[in-house]
Amino acid sequence: MPNPTDHIPTPNLAVEAPAATPRGELAADPEILISARDISKCYLIYDTPTDRLRQMYYSHRRQLYREFWALRNISFELKRGRSLGIIGHNGCGKSTLLQLVAGTLTPTFGEIHTSGRVTALLELGSAFNPEFSGRENVYLNGAILGLEKEEMDQRFESIAQFADIGDFLDMPVRTYSSGMMVRLAFAAAINVDADVLVIDEALAVGDAGFQLKCFEKLDEMMADGLTLLFVSHDSDAIRRLCHETLYLENGAARMLGDPKKALNLYFESWSRRLLNSKQAEAEQRQGNLATTSDEPEPSHEVESDSGAPAHALRTRAERYRRNGNRTEFNAEGRWGERQLELHEVYAVKDGGMDADIIDFGERIDIIICARANQELDKIDMGVQFLDPKAMPIFAITNSTVPQVIGPLRKGDEVLVRFSVVLRVRPGRYFVAVGLGGYPPGSAYFDWIPQARAIEVIDTHTHKPSGWGMTMPEYEFEACYGS
Repeated sequence: MPNPTDHIPTPNLAVEAPAATPRGELAADPEILISARDISKCYLIYDTPTDRLRQMYYSHRRQLYREFWALRNISFELKRGRSLGIIGHNGCGKSTLLQLVAGTLTPTFGEIHTSGRVTALLELGSAFNPEFSGRENVYLNGAILGLEKEEMDQRFESIAQFADIGDFLDMPVRTYSSGMMVRLAFAAAINVDADVLVIDEALAVGDAGFQLKCFEKLDEMMADGLTLLFVSHDSDAIRRLCHETLYLENGAARMLGDPKKALNLYFESWSRRLLNSKQAEAEQRQGNLATTSDEPEPSHEVESDSGAPAHALRTRAERYRRNGNRTEFNAEGRWGERQLELHEVYAVKDGGMDADIIDFGERIDIIICARANQELDKIDMGVQFLDPKAMPIFAITNSTVPQVIGPLRKGDEVLVRFSVVLRVRPGRYFVAVGLGGYPPGSAYFDWIPQARAIEVIDTHTHKPSGWGMTMPEYEFEACYGS
């Protein structure tokens, strides 16, 4: 067993930790439903399954594993009707902490106590049997939480109405989209009289309308005494739902307190990471230039079928593809008859990194790649930016630029690039992609309402008050053909 003195250095960070209660006892205040005291979680990493077996033989005489401390000395208390948001970079220990609270993991050191009925939305669909129908899974979930069938009968209609997935309720869960899965899971979780609700990013996959519906329900339940533990990368959701925020960094508590202050600290950390990454890329480019020989650099231009150099936009898209930039998109809520079909989306900022998080006033490239499934005349392709409540703030299409695209033959690929400078309030924004006929609105071929999510931060020292958004600067280019 690892020694806590040797392996868990107490971070030298200013954390507003709650007053300690005697170890081994529950907090004296009955209103405290979650009490965590100096909890740490260590995972033992083995190179091979054989090493795990050999370790049992060697016992303490030889160590065949590496220690990974997912959490170190975390303490907090959460009272009835209060909410705690947990933020941090991927791999910082957020999900581990929620699993400790939910009881699916036990801490290596420290103590965690909960009071009342705890229900959790952790890994999406993990609580469901994929072969059971939605209805059967709802009843199974209730039974696991100790509710009789008669009690679930009384709640089922409310669950079905909130989930609003229609006939899919009686179909196997394995046929569900991620959006339907979270609808049913959330509807079930809020209808079992839970005292503590634990949510791990589950709402991120729901559509914006359902997210708003969930937030309103959570507000109502917290007013009635629900205690909420909430992990999210959505800063707007953290500000709205959480009374306090715990910011984790490398498994340690960086800050516990006001959500706005914690988010500012988190975004400052992001900006430092981005700056360091850009500096490293610049140094690597300088090093590559310094070691380049006198031989001419091979061309990376993409050639067309005729052997001529490809359009610059095709070359740009191919470069992103080679560099490993993300091409997939969130297809939740997608509709249209696909006469023209979206197959790739790039969202890239200066330096070539994916634009998951961008700074205020930073330029990003949105490149959408589509393919014609039949002959088409003129077409309209565009992007729409939506605020955290899914309200549109601006849209750009080739028709508004204006630029004509078409006619297209079956099998032709179309690429368009929208280069946009975003000056919007910090928060989470969505990029919708629309492919349609010309004139605009005459036909809808493919519509993806939340193809990408982008988090906007503001790392500038001087921030004007009362600002929201200025009209974006943008550039446009397109190419099409086989």
